[in-house]
Order: sequence, then structure tokens, then C-alpha cells
Amino acid sequence: MPSRFPAGLRGQLAAFSFSRMILNTGFRMVYPFLPAIARGLGLDLATAALAVTARSATGLASPLLGFLADDKKAEYIKALNRECEDFMKSLKEGQF
Repeated sequence: MPSRFPAGLRGQLAAFSFSRMILNTGFRMVYPFLPAIARGLGLDLATAALAVTARSATGLASPLLGFLADDKKAEYIKALNRECEDFMKSLKEGQF
């Protein structure tokens, strides 16, 4: 019986599925260990959860950030990077 799929598609699909599983595990593995991570960083749990939320929110901002990067507006990217660094410093110092 002839295959309906092009040659190599099954292997590509398996590789894609495996890589997505690894990436998703990396993102979701943080939540059960968040109290231990917060203790290790010297943060309270709410602050560490806010940092994880900020990490996830960057995914929502990726279309805008990609547009800015593609448009070669490096000064906007550098400014955004400075703001993110300041935000993380304020989290560490407990000012947020």
C-alpha cells in the first residue's frame, strides 16, 4: 500500500514532537520547584512567581519584539534590555 506522506516526513514529525516535548518540559518544570528556586535566589515566593510570569509574558511580546529587531531599530532593543535588567534588579532588591 503506497504511503500518503512524503519520504522522511515521519522522521521529521518525530523529531519535531520530541523537541517540543523537551522545550515544554523546560518551561513547565519550573512551577513545581519554584519554592526551592526562590529560596536559592533569596526571593520570596510571590517575587519568584512574578519573575516566571514576566518570562512567560515575553512570549506574548515576541511579535512586537521581532518586528523591532527585523526593522533594525537596535536602540529600541537596547532600551528594552536595560528596562528588563532594571526590572530584574528591582525584583532582587524587593522594590517591586
